[in-house]
Amino acid sequence: MSGSARTGSGVALKVAHLCGSADTRIGGSLPVARDLVATQVLRGIDARLVYLYRSPTHQADPDSRIPSICLDIDRSQRYTKGIVALRRILQDFQPDIVHHHDGLLWPRVVTPGLGVPLVTHGHSEAPKTWSRRMLQRFALRGTRRMLAVSQWTADGWVAAGFPREKISVVLNGVDSQRFRRRPAEARRPKLSALGLDPDARILLWAGRLERKRKGLDRLIKVGKLLPQEWVCVIAGDGTDRDWLAAEVAALPNGSRFRLLGNVPNPEEWFGIADAYLFTSPAEPFGLVILEAAASEVPILGFACSGGAMQLLAELKAEMLDEYDDVQLKRMFQDLGPSDRTSAARRIVEDLYSWESVADRTIAIYRELMGATP
Repeated sequence: MSGSARTGSGVALKVAHLCGSADTRIGGSLPVARDLVATQVLRGIDARLVYLYRSPTHQADPDSRIPSICLDIDRSQRYTKGIVALRRILQDFQPDIVHHHDGLLWPRVVTPGLGVPLVTHGHSEAPKTWSRRMLQRFALRGTRRMLAVSQWTADGWVAAGFPREKISVVLNGVDSQRFRRRPAEARRPKLSALGLDPDARILLWAGRLERKRKGLDRLIKVGKLLPQEWVCVIAGDGTDRDWLAAEVAALPNGSRFRLLGNVPNPEEWFGIADAYLFTSPAEPFGLVILEAAASEVPILGFACSGGAMQLLAELKAEMLDEYDDVQLKRMFQDLGPSDRTSAARRIVEDLYSWESVADRTIAIYRELMGATP
């Protein structure tokens, strides 16, 4: 593949991926950008991840597989130092393609003037209000191709006025070597360290702590009915952490919950969980569903809109339609590794690898470069 990843002059194809920051609280665009860059590098692409803002803990990516640059600015400096720093970095790197991973406005002051194809990753749903659509129209100016993470996302952007012929559906992937089932002995020390029963069964929830977008009310309602032998571990941080902590503290079984905050290695918790709970009312893709399936964890989910609903159906998740004590107890009793969880992992390995995502994006880059005047 590395041979086909080169330009006609024999020089490696150079791609600049622009992402907000290395802060894991920014959402699904970050893990997608990181894994995509790492895999493109393995495919012979000279890919760089450009972080637009400094993060609280580091300026560049801690993963040595990922070549990265950070503008080292605060958000308040984006229209002053940010524009100057981004222009300088891109002029030095001279990319053949610029791949935007965030719908930020200010980088578009710089990138359309580079004279190279611009790609925008459609991680999120299209804006619905007139004012937001006008802002997004500026953010998408110069975009030669949008990579929608699901057909639902693509249809939403078409409805918002983006040309269908400029959209390609590119599903996300998962690293099935990172996300895999862990040995039973890995569970006890983690639970003991949290002051929980080391023999308890684990219901895992992971994501940004945003009440409305992530359905945290659903999490509380299910958690209230959690059977006695189960504990609930919540990985992630966000604007509604204090609200969630207060709701958990008010539960009769609140002592069986733990809020971990940001977790540097979430695959370790996925690998020992006994069930994963997905609560979002709408999700363009649902990367955590793939991570749970790759880890052979039974998935509990609610009906939702977006590409996540297709994943839940494809991976045969247990669907919740009400908060019924008897139904939930019966469901939790029946959960465990099974032919269904093994089949879900095989689906992930066959259809949702980062290698296939990287190959798809590289083919799109080449198509765009071939069409460049």
